[in-house]
Amino acid sequence: MVSLEKSEKFQKEYNEWKTVAESMENMRAKAELENLLEQLLGIVKKIDIEHAKLATQHIMPDLVGESRQELSNIRSNIHKIIKDYKNSIK
Repeated sequence: MVSLEKSEKFQKEYNEWKTVAESMENMRAKAELENLLEQLLGIVKKIDIEHAKLATQHIMPDLVGESRQELSNIRSNIHKIIKDYKNSIK
């Protein structure tokens, strides 16, 4: 079964964002980004569990659509924080 969490694209993107968070000097932005990254990882794991249910138990996932929207919102917030932070240090 394919796992979103273990996918190369997700791992690359997540690690890039984690590196940015670690290098941030603005503690408020850093904490906010780290919190969003934790939320992102939690939602990705939840989506993987729901997909596993579909593959193994043939149960239609209940919350995947909702989770995808939440994932999209978090990704947008991550991009905004990183963009704002990079603009502030220029």
